[in-house]
Amino acid sequence: MVAGVLDITTTEWADELVGGVLSAGPTRLEAAARHGVPAVVSTGCLDMVNFGPPETVPAKFKDRRFYQHNPQVTLMRTTREENTQLGHRLAEKLNLFNWPVNRPPAAARQ
Repeated sequence: MVAGVLDITTTEWADELVGGVLSAGPTRLEAAARHGVPAVVSTGCLDMVNFGPPETVPAKFKDRRFYQHNPQVTLMRTTREENTQLGHRLAEKLNLFNWPVNRPPAAARQ
């Protein structure tokens, strides 16, 4: 039997950082590290912030890029600055793991 976590869609971090509706809170990504559970973590969907229907998007974001996923979900594109902050937050959480971290080969990181 294999015990571990596949965390391949970390979009809640974009919501936590920017103010979307699907934040998982500031301790997202900590449980596996704190309990010694192996994890595979990816950056899936960090490029979008989740909101409800278009009329629910806060006015302060009116000049941003949007994608209406369906009538109930409006996605807002993250900015370069937000993506930089998201990278730092993910690194902070992954550094909680106290065993070796496997990285993809250099060619895959380019």
